Amino acid sequence: MTRRPALAAVLVAGWGAGLALPARAEERDLLELVGLRKPAERGEPRPGELMWFALPAFGVSPTVGVAYGLAGSAAIALGPPESTIVSSASASVMLTTKDQLLSSVKTVLLTSGNEWELLGDLRYYAFAEPTYGLGTGTTPVSGGFVLNGIDTQALPGEQPMRFQYVKVHETVFRQVSGPAYVGLGYHLDAHGDIRDESLDLGASPPSVTSHYAYSLHEGFDPGHYRLSGVSLNFLWESRDHTLDPRRGLFLQLTYRVNPTWLGSSRPSSSAYAELRTYHPLSPENPRNLLAAWFIVDAVVSGAVPYLDLPAIGYDTRGRSGRAFAAGRFRGTALAYGEVEWRVPLTANGLLGGVLFANATTAARPAVEEPSLGVSDSGVKLFRTVKMAGGAGLRVLVDRQARMNLVADVAWGAGGSSGVYLSMGETF
Repeated sequence: MTRRPALAAVLVAGWGAGLALPARAEERDLLELVGLRKPAERGEPRPGELMWFALPAFGVSPTVGVAYGLAGSAAIALGPPESTIVSSASASVMLTTKDQLLSSVKTVLLTSGNEWELLGDLRYYAFAEPTYGLGTGTTPVSGGFVLNGIDTQALPGEQPMRFQYVKVHETVFRQVSGPAYVGLGYHLDAHGDIRDESLDLGASPPSVTSHYAYSLHEGFDPGHYRLSGVSLNFLWESRDHTLDPRRGLFLQLTYRVNPTWLGSSRPSSSAYAELRTYHPLSPENPRNLLAAWFIVDAVVSGAVPYLDLPAIGYDTRGRSGRAFAAGRFRGTALAYGEVEWRVPLTANGLLGGVLFANATTAARPAVEEPSLGVSDSGVKLFRTVKMAGGAGLRVLVDRQARMNLVADVAWGAGGSSGVYLSMGETF
């Protein structure tokens, strides 16, 4: 904790001394500087050349505590680089100090000429996660409420949960014109062995968690549930790279339907929109840029299981909401925005820095359930907004593949904070 102000001071001092950014020199990356590759070997990616990096991994975040394991990233141009966006993949197997197992494979693949784009997200987690109820404001559970005529115990803080999670998301896009694509996807989210550690119905007064109350109200088994569906998608993909974009735009619009005949516990539908934009600030140095990221996610019809509701940290790379634990803000609708300034700190591009800020708002629906004695007016989207911000350092590991080591610190509303160590830009 004592190192965070020091890191922030270094970044601020660096920018303060160099708002006229360092003059560009020939780029060097970490692999070259430690002698694992010769500078002459580097250049523009060649079609079919696999560029990869794997190492023992170490990470820190509010969600996992300290994570350790093996992680790797890869990049490849599946066609001529001048007409094909570089594809990327990442895989990891991690254990954490919070007794979690995290394994995942995530892919962004573009065929020659960007004719097809395939997005994949496969995960198995034995996970632990605190939840705080729905919305970004005060929840009924935090102050206690009346259930079947009985006052329940107030749960003002986190409500820890443990569960197993299987995720299979695959979407295939076909180019229809330039950067515009349409696509179809299949999505499975299965939660099992759910242990709601704050739940104690035998206590006096009973301890009723947000997860249990929501599951009871919506008719889900609080021990396990499944969301299985198909999606119709639109994609606009004009980024120059998928690991470390320096210009362009990524826009994805998704409408997902989850019928019971595909295995969903209850029928539902949802809508999702994600926008990422990258704007160079210096024609001489493309690594000096302003990036922005926006997400809107909402349940449209039916009911979605509690752990599948829109929440921060639930994006494909699990990077939204720096400063907060994954799932800290959750609701039937969620809007998220983040802005980041990325800038080189050394002339050879080895070191870079970022400054960022984000904002989250989530909705909670009104509940009128006379049979349970529950009445709540709910919270609308944008009524309460939670802010966070921070700074970070970047180390260029492989300049051809644009692979960066990332170290960020963030501070947010309510005294929340986090340290993040990972591979690859946040978005």
